[in-house]
Amino acid sequence: PCGASLTRRTTARGSRAPSSRHSDWRNGLIRAVKRAATETKPGAALRLRTPKLPTIAGVSVAVPPIDRNDILLTGREHENALLSALKRAHFRVLIHSTFLDSAAFVRLQDAFREAAERGADIDIFWGASRDPATTKRNLEQAIEINQIIQKDPILRDRARAHMVCTRSHAKLLIADDGSVGRYIAIVGSCNWLSTQFKRVEASVILRHAHAIAHCAQDFADLILAAIPVSETVGELTKLARGLRKLSAPKRCEPDQDGPRRHA
Repeated sequence: PCGASLTRRTTARGSRAPSSRHSDWRNGLIRAVKRAATETKPGAALRLRTPKLPTIAGVSVAVPPIDRNDILLTGREHENALLSALKRAHFRVLIHSTFLDSAAFVRLQDAFREAAERGADIDIFWGASRDPATTKRNLEQAIEINQIIQKDPILRDRARAHMVCTRSHAKLLIADDGSVGRYIAIVGSCNWLSTQFKRVEASVILRHAHAIAHCAQDFADLILAAIPVSETVGELTKLARGLRKLSAPKRCEPDQDGPRRHA
């Protein structure tokens, strides 16, 4: 849903098809990630020697801007991105983690509490459904997380783990960026509430309002399929409509708290 839209014009005779060029670049990026993972010591930051994106003759491309620092590959980068998102949030945090672990929530409880103190409402969804035992185990973890939340005087009115399995393996976070109408989304492979942030993962931080709108609508659709009466569905759909009306971020500024942010 967050891909580029292509408008075909003309292609010079004898030139390679644009799709082939992009395929070569994608394959080169995959090789770069694998090479970096092999060469990097455990716990160290990955350094990518990424292939140069080719110029596409005869094709008009509209791509939401993605800064290189918004591509997350290590456990530490994912943890810092999550903590940064919680540190900035003042209004809303929505997380979908395929698996849940109450111990992982406890490790992040202070960060969740600080977001709640600033006024952020927090919803946690999960989707583990490989077999009945897996679903039961994650439901039990959702119950434990809710018990922890209810014992916390700040979180009890602001946070909840939902009790219905979405049957989705999406790993997704949507949160406001500290100001009205500005949000980020993180999409990738990280199970936010079951990981110890020690594995190689692959995720991307989206800051383009239209890309986040697609994510919000997809999030609403997967919740709707499992929980038709959830008020979060309407909220996310409304958010998606509002984000589609916003312009894209125009420039990138260094961020002291985590990955770069777009102004």
